[in-house]
Amino acid sequence: MQQPADQKLLLEIQVEANPPADIHWLLDGGDLAQKLARADYRVLSDRNQSKLIVEPPVPEGLYSVEASNAHGTVKSGTNVCTR
Repeated sequence: MQQPADQKLLLEIQVEANPPADIHWLLDGGDLAQKLARADYRVLSDRNQSKLIVEPPVPEGLYSVEASNAHGTVKSGTNVCTR
């Protein structure tokens, strides 16, 4: 996806899971906390929904999310390119 470098990045996920899923966001396969300063992003989660907000300048890369519970894990991702 194309992302203006000077605008916030907003990614959202909603899953159907019972019991509720644990949701984790990744950047280029690694934990966000290891890739970005804590002030550069926020994760807002409520039950089976989660939003990732990244403040500009937005780093390019593969943003992915994993949702898991006792029944398994689901993964999804998107490549972000800035312009």
